[in-house]
Amino acid sequence: MKSLRKLFNKINIDGEILFNEPLNLHSTFKIGGKADVYIKSGSVKDILKIKKVSQEENIPLYPLGEGANVLFSDNGYRGIILDTSLLDSIHFEESLNTGYTVVSAEAGVKMSSLAGKCVEKGLKGLENFYGMPGYVGGSIYMNARCYGVSLSERIISAAFIDSSCTVKKYKYCKDDFDYKKSPFQNKDAIILSALFSLEKVETPELAEKMYSYKEERKAKGHYLYPCAGSVFKNNRDFGEPAGKIIDRLGLRGYSLGGAMISEKHANIIVNKGNASEKDIKELIDFISRKVFEAFGFELEKEIIYVNEEEK
Repeated sequence: MKSLRKLFNKINIDGEILFNEPLNLHSTFKIGGKADVYIKSGSVKDILKIKKVSQEENIPLYPLGEGANVLFSDNGYRGIILDTSLLDSIHFEESLNTGYTVVSAEAGVKMSSLAGKCVEKGLKGLENFYGMPGYVGGSIYMNARCYGVSLSERIISAAFIDSSCTVKKYKYCKDDFDYKKSPFQNKDAIILSALFSLEKVETPELAEKMYSYKEERKAKGHYLYPCAGSVFKNNRDFGEPAGKIIDRLGLRGYSLGGAMISEKHANIIVNKGNASEKDIKELIDFISRKVFEAFGFELEKEIIYVNEEEK
């Protein structure tokens, strides 16, 4: 740690460098030990600098948005957590000929905020993501899907830093995306921003529709306890969503340690206040085992384990 502190104290960036930062403060699960180095920067130049240092010094680096969909280790992270929340600008460019508006959003913009600002301008296409945790960068990485719409359906292009520390532009190709999958999951990449194409509409029902999605999330218990949203991906081959399959086993409210299957929705695991990484993992394994024993289905988890031993 002393050598890392010495190394990063020499780096001059327009941001914040923290040492031994508790990751439970940066996770929607509210779980996680301390990161050796936690860096916030809203400058692409500085992020390039940080990535180069991580490569030259062989220090693991993990880009982080809002901390949704991830489970940090109780032992923390032996490396750099790069917080992209300061990349938070949004721009709108209306096309008079097509009736569509191009929206530019940086990686640190909250998806829910972006959806809200777009609806305020009468732009249709992202309202399904209102009330969802997560930033633009992480949502693109996961190809977030809400109420039948995948984020990839709205993407024109994305800017990212590749493994050679070069800023590259990705142009959308439908074949690169699938359900909860994106081409960035197979790259050593830091997503910086994206362009979205949204339709200009004149309908007051758009805002009502957007708010209804947040109300539905509320009814499912998304906001009652710290959680990471859906634990398992849905698989069309199983005939029904993962939550309904788990629900058939009567597992709502089942607890292991401080982790509990939500009483509102069976595909959500919540932190009742003192859950550990171990509690969450054991409960995920328990659900997977019970579903396989009962129905022969192998559920695929959506949550990403950020463990030091995997780096």
